[in-house]
Amino acid sequence: MKANTDNVRNKTMIKYRILLIISACLIIHGNIKGQSFIWDVDYMMYFDNRESRIEDYKSQTLFGIRISPSVGINVTDSIGGRHLLMGGVSYIQPFGSTWKTGKVTPVFFYRYEYKGFYSSFGFVPYKQLHKSLPQYLMSDSIVYAYPNIQGALFGYSSPNGYVEFLCDWRGMQYKSTREAFRLILTGEWKYLWFVAGGTGNLNHLANPGQEMPRTGVCDDITVHPFIGIDFSTRTPLDSLALRTGYIGSLQRDRTQSTSFFNHGFMAELCIQYKFVGIDNTLYAGDGIYPMYRQYGALLNQGESNFQYPIYNRTAIYVYIMKRSFADISFSWDFHFVAGQKPAHQQRLIARFDLNKFIKATRKHRIDI
Repeated sequence: MKANTDNVRNKTMIKYRILLIISACLIIHGNIKGQSFIWDVDYMMYFDNRESRIEDYKSQTLFGIRISPSVGINVTDSIGGRHLLMGGVSYIQPFGSTWKTGKVTPVFFYRYEYKGFYSSFGFVPYKQLHKSLPQYLMSDSIVYAYPNIQGALFGYSSPNGYVEFLCDWRGMQYKSTREAFRLILTGEWKYLWFVAGGTGNLNHLANPGQEMPRTGVCDDITVHPFIGIDFSTRTPLDSLALRTGYIGSLQRDRTQSTSFFNHGFMAELCIQYKFVGIDNTLYAGDGIYPMYRQYGALLNQGESNFQYPIYNRTAIYVYIMKRSFADISFSWDFHFVAGQKPAHQQRLIARFDLNKFIKATRKHRIDI
C-alpha cells in the first residue's frame, strides 16, 4: 500500500514540476524585457503506424506527444562568446494511456558559442546537432523516446560544412541496468555541388549490476565515409542530392570471445519539389548488426533492418505545413529486406517551437 501511495505522490510531483516550468516561462515572458533571460518550449506529436512481417521489426503503432519547456540565462562575454545555461524537463505521454506510462527526463545544459565553435554539456537536446544522426545509428523509435544527448557535444560549423563530436552516456551500471555509452564523430564538407564527409561510431555495452546475469560486454565500432553530389541550388527542384559510401562494422562480444567484421555499401537519394519529396536509402553487403538478435537496441540503437544483407527504405513524404517555427509532415515508408515480405509504415509528425514562433512574429527573443 505504501508503494502505491509513493507512486501516486511521485506522479503528482511530476505534474507540479511541469506546471512550474510552464508558469516560469510565462512569468519571464511577461516581465523580463532584456536579453539576459530566455526560454524555450518544444512540442512534437508523433503518429507512427507499422505493418510488418519482417522479423525483429514488429507491427505496432506509436502515438503520443512530447513537450519540452525550459528556461535559462544568456550572457555575452567581452570577446563575443555566448554563454547559455538552460534547465527544464521533457515529458513524453503516449495516447490511450495514463500518467503512469508517461516519461519525464531532465533538460539541463551549459552551452558556449564563439566564432563557429560550440560546445554543450549536460542533458543536451538532439536538436542542437547540425544534422540528425543516420538511420543506422538512431531509429525512429529512439528519436521519439530519447530527446537528449546525455553527456557532451562539441562542434564547428561554417558555410562550407561542419564537424561534430558527441558523447552520449546512455546507461549507468546499477542494480538492473548496464553501463552503456557511445562516442560519435560526424562531419560534412561542401564545394560547389560536391559533398564529402563521414561518420564514426564507438558504442560500448558493459556488464549490468549485481542483480542481473554477468553477460555481454560488447563493443560496436562503425566507420562510414561517403561522397556525393548536391544539385539543390542548380535545378528548379528544392532538393536533388545523391551520396554513396562504404560502411565497415566491427562488433565483438568479449564474454563469448566472438567478433564480426561486416561491411557493405550505402546509397542515399533525396528528391523534393515544393512540398513533396522522396527519400531512398539502400544498403547492400553484410548485415552490420550481427548481434541484434541477442542484444537488440541495448547495443544497436539504429533501425533493426540493418541486420540484413540487403535493406532498402523508400519514404514518400508531403509537408502539410513547413515554417521556420513549425512543420507538419506525412510520409509513407516502404521497407524491403532480403528474403522477407516487405513492410510499410505511415508517419504523421507535427513539430512546433514557441521560441521561434515569437521570433518570427518580431518579438525580442533569442533563438536557441
